[in-house]
Amino acid sequence: MGNNMTSENIIRKEELQKLTDSVIRMQKDFDTVQIALKKLIDKEIQELESEDQYWNKQAEMQNE
Repeated sequence: MGNNMTSENIIRKEELQKLTDSVIRMQKDFDTVQIALKKLIDKEIQELESEDQYWNKQAEMQNE
């Protein structure tokens, strides 16, 4: 029985290590997605600000 428990413990240890490795990979993937999403949002904000500046200048020129 002791030998069987040792085999089960080894298998369980390997499963836990695989789970840990999987979580680490998922975290890296999440970080990649988070960075990409932030870049897209920052780009969209920059485009909106540029568009606002353009229309503000157009309005100023019409008021002159």
